[in-house]
Amino acid sequence: ILNSAKLDIRPGNSQTLKATVLPQNATNKEVVWTSSDESVATVVNGVVTGLRKGTATITATTVDGNYAAAAIANVAA
Repeated sequence: ILNSAKLDIRPGNSQTLKATVLPQNATNKEVVWTSSDESVATVVNGVVTGLRKGTATITATTVDGNYAAAAIANVAA
């Protein structure tokens, strides 16, 4: 589960997404972050940085079980 389903970011700015892995007693809570378009927005450890105008889907996928949650990053000038 992500703390937000949508981010509005300006180029050069960043916002942080937080992933909650369920159940609470899961042994491996590590997630892998990806961006559907790294020319629009990048993501490192949940920190989404806008690069240019456009839309990218930011996805957090659990290492254990391969479950995913996504948010839309709208980058506007």
